[in-house]
Amino acid sequence: MATLKDEPTDPGAVGYYDKIVGVNDTTGFFAISKVAQIPVKEVVEGEDARCDRGKIGPSSLHRWDGTSGLCACGSTEPPDPVTGDHLIAMQDLVVCYPVFEAMPHAIILYIELKDTLKEEEAIRQPNHTRTLQEMLRYIIEWDWAYDTLGNREEIAALCNNIMSTISTPDEVKQWVIEQMPPEKVGRFLQGHPDARARTTEPIPELPDFVSSWMHGLIVNCRTFGEYEKERAI
Repeated sequence: MATLKDEPTDPGAVGYYDKIVGVNDTTGFFAISKVAQIPVKEVVEGEDARCDRGKIGPSSLHRWDGTSGLCACGSTEPPDPVTGDHLIAMQDLVVCYPVFEAMPHAIILYIELKDTLKEEEAIRQPNHTRTLQEMLRYIIEWDWAYDTLGNREEIAALCNNIMSTISTPDEVKQWVIEQMPPEKVGRFLQGHPDARARTTEPIPELPDFVSSWMHGLIVNCRTFGEYEKERAI
């Protein structure tokens, strides 16, 4: 079966997501989004708007409470009305691609920003990683927190649903647990003084059996505005 290395590496192509530390891992990042019905919005000329408004699509985990003046993440600043993010606005985006889906729960996105400093800030935030292998580790950590620690935060429940939906093979999960360094959740539980920072431990490349499994998820991922449709592959 094909691996990510067998595919073209043009932006948005399957091979583009094969990030190798020290080679092509300093541009772009992966992000967990939940699935939601995107509100219909009348757009005036020159206004930013989502292309999938009125359809099912990826949505931020940020929720603004106007009464308390707080976001679910604890921020006192309301998230951007279009992207749902505190840091990223539409005008910041270079690309935003869906990478793999765990319908009807979540969609993993790949994002590149115009400002490299904003990218560095983004990967310090929850739910963002530079590589797919780091994202897998992050999802598995939250899934473990849900199952073992009884954590019922939204992200923990979401990652538990992701793991159930994408049917992660045991050998893939074992490789991630044994070979990937701890992600933000693991680092926090270890008492790391800066758990949100990207690890400085070696991050291995995806072995072929993991890459082949990821390949299947990516080629079957639908794009914005198409999640109500049947899969094309």
